[in-house]
Amino acid sequence: ITTEIERRRLKGVIHYTQSFCFRQIEDMIIRRMLNIPVLSLEGDRPGRLDARTKIRIDAFLEMLS
Repeated sequence: ITTEIERRRLKGVIHYTQSFCFRQIEDMIIRRMLNIPVLSLEGDRPGRLDARTKIRIDAFLEMLS
């Protein structure tokens, strides 16, 4: 992951996990290892995003710009 972050010059990462399968330790490890902003999202089905998730993504993207 770190190689691709450098190659693509990413400013941040959105970490999406399936609901009820998420372990907080994974999020902590990802945040420490990447050294760039990480937005963690959890969902339970494909399809449209709810309003809260859209707001979180918009705020994250605004922070990165």
